[in-house]
Amino acid sequence: MDVIMLNILFFLLYALLFIICIGIIHFIFTILEVTKGVERPGYGVLTGILAGISSSLIMMLIIHYMPI
Repeated sequence: MDVIMLNILFFLLYALLFIICIGIIHFIFTILEVTKGVERPGYGVLTGILAGISSSLIMMLIIHYMPI
């Protein structure tokens, strides 16, 4: 497979993982806000940081266990 095509596929996979992680973490924070009844500022920044970390770790695991 061409190197450029492989890079594009990895970027698309990483972007998709990032969006999925943002959705899941935002859902968790929404449930926490509803159950506790307290709205705290800064959940957007925390959501982005946690989504970036989790999607990066998942992508590293995918690349690590990929057969060559």
